[in-house]
Amino acid sequence: MIAVLLLALGQFTAALLTITVFLFVVRQFGVVFYQYSRTDIIMFALTAFAVTGAVWGVFVRPWWLYLIASSLLALLLLQLTISLVDALAAGTNARLGPEALAFLWPVIVFVLTYPLGGIVQWLIGLAKR
Repeated sequence: MIAVLLLALGQFTAALLTITVFLFVVRQFGVVFYQYSRTDIIMFALTAFAVTGAVWGVFVRPWWLYLIASSLLALLLLQLTISLVDALAAGTNARLGPEALAFLWPVIVFVLTYPLGGIVQWLIGLAKR
């Protein structure tokens, strides 16, 4: 059980470091470039984290613990990312307006892919019998 939690925590740490480095690098190009380009790329990075976790979760036992841990860490990652975006260039989140909803896409991906991972794991168990 500890191994599953460590796996989820490792994925969270890798995603957070990747997003942080990306934001710092993009910020060096200037505030205007930062405020317009990073939303889409961060959304794709968080979505990749969600999909990778769901696929990885198919092979992890117990899958339900992995689901709970990864989902909670994903929500934390989403909140930290939104806070970090504004910390690097104040007022960025306010300027985004409705575009900030793009950050909800990874959460939707989590909600859809993780149960599918559990179903796939259940089908694999049935096939082995």
